[in-house]
Amino acid sequence: MEEKKGISKKIWMIILSIVFGVGLIIAGAGMVFYGGTKDIEYEDLNGGEVSLTYTDDENVFSITQSVPMSDVVGKAQDGADKYFDFTVSTDINNANNIEYSVILLKDETASTTLNENIRIYLEKQSSGTYEEAFGPSVFMANVRDEEYHGDAMTILKVKKKNTTKDNYRLRMWVSEDASIKPEEIQNYTVKIIVKGKAS
Repeated sequence: MEEKKGISKKIWMIILSIVFGVGLIIAGAGMVFYGGTKDIEYEDLNGGEVSLTYTDDENVFSITQSVPMSDVVGKAQDGADKYFDFTVSTDINNANNIEYSVILLKDETASTTLNENIRIYLEKQSSGTYEEAFGPSVFMANVRDEEYHGDAMTILKVKKKNTTKDNYRLRMWVSEDASIKPEEIQNYTVKIIVKGKAS
C-alpha cells in the first residue's frame, strides 16, 4: 500500500513538472512575440492620453544603400527591414476627442540623400489588411517647431472620439526620378513621433 502511494506521488510530480514546463515554454514564446513592444512616447493630455508603441529596438526607420525604384515596387516591398510597424493608442478618458499627428523627423547625420529623392508611404490596418493612409509622396519638411532640430514632416492627422488603437505600416524608398550618380550611397533615416491634443 505504501509502495502504491509512493508511485502515485511520483506520477503526480511528473505530471506537475510537465505542466509547469509547458507553461514556461508558452510564457517564453509570448515574451518573444510581445516582449519587443515598447511605449516610446506617452502624452497625458487635457483629459485624455495618446501613446506610440512599436516592436523594433527604436522608433527609428532607416533605408540603407537603397537604389531608385518605382512607386509600384516601393509599395510592395516586403521583409523585416523594408517597413516599420507601429501603433498609436488613444484613451479618451474625460476628453471629448483627441487629435493626433504622425510626424517623421529626419536624422541629418545618418541621411546621405536629399529629401526630394525620398518617397514616403503609410498604410493603416483595417480588417486584417493594410490600406493606403498617406502617399506615396516626396519627403517635404512642413513642421516649424524649435523642438525638432532637423527637417520634420507631418504625414497624418487623425481625430478620435473614442478610445482606439490604430496600427500603421511605414515604407520609404528612393524615387525612380532621383538625380543621383550610381556610386552615391543612398541612406535615409527618420524618427517616428506622435503628438496629440485633447479637447
